[in-house]
Amino acid sequence: MTGKAAPAAFPAFACAVFECGGIRICRGKAVWQRLPEAVRSEKGEKMRSFIRGVNKISEVSGSILMWFAWILTLIIMWEVIARTFFNHPTVWAHELSGMVFGALSILGGAYTLRYKGHVNMDLFYINRTPRGKAIMDVITFPFFFVFCLTIIWLGWEFAWRSVQILELSQSDWAPPLWPIKLTIPLGALLLLIQGIANLLNDIMIIKTGEGESY
Repeated sequence: MTGKAAPAAFPAFACAVFECGGIRICRGKAVWQRLPEAVRSEKGEKMRSFIRGVNKISEVSGSILMWFAWILTLIIMWEVIARTFFNHPTVWAHELSGMVFGALSILGGAYTLRYKGHVNMDLFYINRTPRGKAIMDVITFPFFFVFCLTIIWLGWEFAWRSVQILELSQSDWAPPLWPIKLTIPLGALLLLIQGIANLLNDIMIIKTGEGESY
């Protein structure tokens, strides 16, 4: 085949363009064609790194919070033994157990979400393929996002008022209430960050069929 080289829209080292019978032929893979692929690969790796980092934070928080269940058990056991065998109930066990359980429930949301442990509408979700589940998660994410922002906003106002006055309980024990109230916006923030990581993972599953494992 004979033909003459024509000026290319891209550098000569990127693609050799020939004209033959009015047909433009490009031999070789141009740099401009390879560049988006490299950029996509770099962005994908950054997304994976972000997802792994957030997952690690949730796992660390979960490994700490698992001890709260043991602490809660010990508090209740202590109260039962003191009340039943020594006729000497405590003034702090009931209130402290409520605080520990509240912190465990609120702060444990991110860890639960990391492993997809929250309740779903199984009728529409459970029998779908991983890609179908990812699509549904992406569609419903705006509702999750608004919910988390609302809890962060209102929870912070609620907690900050308590911090400003160094609020105490009205019980005989009178423990400070502001630490447990601060767990509300903190737990919502951790939940939101994990939700964003899950969203990025769902996008990767939709586009490539693969994502970070749960």
